[in-house]
Amino acid sequence: MADNTSKMDCSSNSANSTAKVCEFLITRGVEEEIVERFRFEKMDAVAITNASDELLKEMGLAKAGDRLSLKGFCAHQEDESSSLEGNKHRKRALPEAFLSRKKEKNK
Repeated sequence: MADNTSKMDCSSNSANSTAKVCEFLITRGVEEEIVERFRFEKMDAVAITNASDELLKEMGLAKAGDRLSLKGFCAHQEDESSSLEGNKHRKRALPEAFLSRKKEKNK
């Protein structure tokens, strides 16, 4: 069951990322039709950072500024996401380290 939960979390993160990408495009004044294409194609932050300039043009982003800004936005989103994951790992590691030291002292 936990395996399904992690898959749902991953799917949810991707959908959330796609929503953020679409919100960003809207703030840039990109046409709704193009925004919907990004949503339909599930273009999340990972997909955008891996997409070529040519693909982004094909998807409707004709302006270089829109493409560059979107890539910068998505790179920042990925950095934030990996930073949050690192914080979660450190928060879990602290109690584990404390407990292992306590066990060592009790021996």
